[in-house]
Amino acid sequence: MKHFTLFLFGLSLGLFAQAQIVQSDFSEWVDGAPVGWNGSFTNLGNDFEQVDSDAGFGPYAVRLIYTGNTEPGHRRFTTQPLTTEDGVNYTITFRVRGTGDIRAGLYDNRQIPNTSGFVYSPYTTLNNSDWTEVTRSIVGAANNDDSQFIFSVRNTVADTHIEVDYVIITADEVSEVSIYDIQFTEDPSGTSPLVGQTVATGGIVSAVIPPGQNNGFFIQDASAAWHGIFVFTGLTDINVGDSVTFAANVVEFNNMTQLSSVALLDIVSSGNPVYAPVEISTADVNSEPYEGVLVRVTNALCTNPNSGFGQWVVNDGSGSCLINPAMHEANRSEGTSYNITGPVFYSFTEYKILPRNAADVEVFVSVAEQNALGRLSGYPNPVRESLQLTNAQGLPVSGFMRIVDLSGREVMQLQPGSYGNVVDLSGLPAGWYILTVVDHNNAVGTFRFIKE
Repeated sequence: MKHFTLFLFGLSLGLFAQAQIVQSDFSEWVDGAPVGWNGSFTNLGNDFEQVDSDAGFGPYAVRLIYTGNTEPGHRRFTTQPLTTEDGVNYTITFRVRGTGDIRAGLYDNRQIPNTSGFVYSPYTTLNNSDWTEVTRSIVGAANNDDSQFIFSVRNTVADTHIEVDYVIITADEVSEVSIYDIQFTEDPSGTSPLVGQTVATGGIVSAVIPPGQNNGFFIQDASAAWHGIFVFTGLTDINVGDSVTFAANVVEFNNMTQLSSVALLDIVSSGNPVYAPVEISTADVNSEPYEGVLVRVTNALCTNPNSGFGQWVVNDGSGSCLINPAMHEANRSEGTSYNITGPVFYSFTEYKILPRNAADVEVFVSVAEQNALGRLSGYPNPVRESLQLTNAQGLPVSGFMRIVDLSGREVMQLQPGSYGNVVDLSGLPAGWYILTVVDHNNAVGTFRFIKE
């Protein structure tokens, strides 16, 4: 571990629940830079200055200047190299004032995709002349002797720009919490009570958003309101059904509670059953308790098949909700009712369901229709060539047969006596379908299948 003046270091992270590793009030400057700062990842150039008027603590502070916000979007001011450890939570507390955006960060050469070894907290936007204390947490994701803590700035405005003083960085344990602890709030804004903290949590992965959309995945630890959350990360080896544990920052991004800056991710097991979707109304989709939760709405009428950006609108009579194509672009027809499953996401001031695949969007069939002939069975499913179809008693099915795709479009009709209990489906394109049989007594049975 490298030492320098005005920085205090704990003797052993393993012996103390909390150890102070950095304390700086920018009192000592050498060759135009504060001692212990202006590390190799600083890219402000000469755009930092000594502040000698009304410093927050001690005789001096530091002024950080970057008026732009274009690529690379920010400028860094970093410490000299320090030793950081994998799995340790670093709490960064500092006093700040001025006009602009500032965030804390860490370079620890973490080997996580799309990070280049860096991790950052969310920005704090300032427009004040009074010193304000800000605290941010970041979890180390590598054992590294050349780490640098970072202040990242953008959009600073003269005369003060962004001024920083009295920085304390401590190393401590990460608190273990449930998803409910993170999500449940009585704040009308929906803000998590743990926002800004680093926590350890986990759950079963219920959905994964593909790269290029809103990279990340959803996890749950129960089938209930307040028990799901979106995890923003560039990690790509996560699959539905994985049981995962990790540490991350609790953030509010565009008014949606999320976990970001993931570290210590462990896939405990794979192939687990996903928590069952919570049955709710379309109106309930537009509420905070179901943010991040896998839900299902039934008999929801498509009232607008194209409301912009690939989204569509459904309503079960309780109120409208949006269906978003981030994971699956579903076929839909205005005037057709659907059962829709997916996690609830919030963006651009709107809640929405994100179906994960074709199976999450099915044409609604009434309970009476489903039960009239008993439960139909088919083998194999998925089917490639032909489907062997029987009723609940294992007997061959007879009657008028109709097959529709998930948009409600009829793709096949078969008359009674023309198929026995084996249905030739070799001519159907790959996809999800609903098969309906009406017997001579007008009893109805249905079966949903996949054509490969």
